Amino acid sequence: MLSKNLFNLGQLEERAPGVFQFTLRWTEAEISVQDFLEQGLVLPEHLQKAIAKRQLDYLAGRYCVQQTYAAFDLGALPLPTQGPDRAPIWPEGWCGSITHTRGVASAVLSRTSRVRHLGLDIEHSIGQKSSGISTQICSHPSEWPDLNQRLGCPDELGLTLIFSAKESLFKALYPSVQSYFGFSAAYVTGQGPGKLNVALLNPVGPYRKGQSWDLHFRSLGTSIWETLLLDPMPL
Repeated sequence: MLSKNLFNLGQLEERAPGVFQFTLRWTEAEISVQDFLEQGLVLPEHLQKAIAKRQLDYLAGRYCVQQTYAAFDLGALPLPTQGPDRAPIWPEGWCGSITHTRGVASAVLSRTSRVRHLGLDIEHSIGQKSSGISTQICSHPSEWPDLNQRLGCPDELGLTLIFSAKESLFKALYPSVQSYFGFSAAYVTGQGPGKLNVALLNPVGPYRKGQSWDLHFRSLGTSIWETLLLDPMPL
């Protein structure tokens, strides 16, 4: 059953003081939608008739949130609800981010008194056959080759990191902006091993042109990459 398997499939870690992340990896043979439902997790109405993969992704993400709650001893705190845009609405005083891709889900959580923005994204590597989408992902023709050169990484990895970094940026800023903005709004540069920077090319909500944030990136295994935008409050 889930209770004897799931935690063994996941990992809790402290990414910075007071910032906890839980990541779960699975195969279809290991867990099912019913396993999560038996643990008290609930599918929202719009997913009641969705395919099993969508249901599993949602429930796995909420399970990861549960485990970050446990790190803070927040058993009674309600899980994040969804607004009309289906973005998570975190309990007052808390901020977080949820991500899922094929066979992987993760969540990160902190108090708003410690962190201004949190954005987390995990992606499978973009293959060479998908590189034609680079014009949709990159805001300038130089963005992709510049990042590859700075990091000394293969083409597919550079494009994957640009895509993932912009997804993390969107998740981090959306609670303040409350509107969608595209990939062309930002430019990603490599800063060295495991480090990126993303800068706005035009104003987005309350954020000015040129404002930038550092991100961390890492491999989670074969062709799976994670980016995390963690913007701590000044001490």
